[in-house]
Amino acid sequence: MKYLSDSINKAVAEKMNLGQKELVSPELGLEALTIVKRLKIRTREDVMLFCAAMNLLNTYVKQPGSDIGYFFKIYINRLFAALLKNDIPGIKVGMDIAVSRKGSAIAYVIVQIDNVQFSFHQIKMSDMAFNLVSEHKVVTNMLFDGMRKQMCAVTVFEMVKNAKNVSAENGHGFC
Repeated sequence: MKYLSDSINKAVAEKMNLGQKELVSPELGLEALTIVKRLKIRTREDVMLFCAAMNLLNTYVKQPGSDIGYFFKIYINRLFAALLKNDIPGIKVGMDIAVSRKGSAIAYVIVQIDNVQFSFHQIKMSDMAFNLVSEHKVVTNMLFDGMRKQMCAVTVFEMVKNAKNVSAENGHGFC
């Protein structure tokens, strides 16, 4: 897993230097959406795949012609539920909670798997998110490493998806 983390960070650094964001195909967007909806999250590798899929969707939704909205962000609650249910080593979650203009609680969430971080903005605070906080499963004052995974969301997604050790019942990330 450490090798995968280092490889991802190296690929992201190289893509950030090029300054070109990868384009996500509709087919890959659908595959990522299927993963965030159905993946059984039990291991670090599962968390990495889930976050890579969420990251890819975050990139895809911003592309011209994208046919999805931001509804997919609700699926982060599946990750929160898995982290509450399972003791998964090597995972850290940071949250910076604020109040939106509409008065609801929103969070900036950082999920760190080994030395790779994924960040998600404008996450509506749910019961699952508040439970993570109340059960002290959230790291306070976690700093973002600045590695913008959306620049190379396709590369990161493919690297994680093709890595070994995703839970066997997920069959390479699918249920």
